[in-house]
Formats: sequence, structure tokens, C-alpha cells
Amino acid sequence: MAVIPSTDPATGVAGGQGLAYKNYGALDVATTLVRHLAFGLSAAILYGLLQSHGGTGLIF
Repeated sequence: MAVIPSTDPATGVAGGQGLAYKNYGALDVATTLVRHLAFGLSAAILYGLLQSHGGTGLIF
């Protein structure tokens, strides 16, 4: 993935974010963390529902 530079969605400049997106603000970091947690939770619930064949006892 290092061959493909990341592009800043606001400006379209490649590589402007810096290492580990250090040029982004704290709000960007917080929203990214919340999005990752929400995706992980929804994936875990969906997986649990599919593996328990629709039963909700495994999840709740």
C-alpha cells in the first residue's frame, strides 16, 4: 500500500496528511475511532446473528 499515496479528500493533495495522519485534528481522530468501533460492533452483532441462526440469546 505504500506505493499508492493517500489523498486528502478536502484538497485532493496526495500525501498531505503526514505519517499516521498527524496533520489532521483531534476531531478527525475521534470520529475515525468512533466509526471503527461502530463498524466492529455491527459486524460482531451480524456475525453473532448469522452464527446463532437468528437467535438473539447469544448477543444480548
